[in-house]
Amino acid sequence: MDWKAHLFFGVLFGAAFAHSFLHLSALDFAFYTAVSGACALLPDLDMRKSKSSKAVYGIALAAILLWVASWASENRKSLPEAALAFVGVCCAAAALDFLVRPRHREIMHSLLFLASASAVAYFSLGLVWASAFFFGYLSHLVADRCIKLT
Repeated sequence: MDWKAHLFFGVLFGAAFAHSFLHLSALDFAFYTAVSGACALLPDLDMRKSKSSKAVYGIALAAILLWVASWASENRKSLPEAALAFVGVCCAAAALDFLVRPRHREIMHSLLFLASASAVAYFSLGLVWASAFFFGYLSHLVADRCIKLT
């Protein structure tokens, strides 16, 4: 299945859950479904050349930039210090990616990984946004029909 279909199913799963169980404003509903759709692309991060991998890397790069800007602002860091922190975090993420990228449709397509990552999302983002992650990611596994138990 291609990335557009996974994005569609992620948005669909997220919208179905949000409409049925959450009482969100129109803007929050739109953001929730967008997050769910983006999370549907995550299982294919184990493929370096996939379109979803490239899209998620772009989003991750923007998130790192925003995080470093926030950190620099809170800690009164200069622009060169913030730029150095940004480059350092990006290099660390690239090195980690190069060293530990799993094989395609292995651990990242498993219920164990989904449960673990959802628990991390729950403790770091709260129930609502963790559910957006969960339903987006689950939609990918269901669409691929290759759910592994371990």
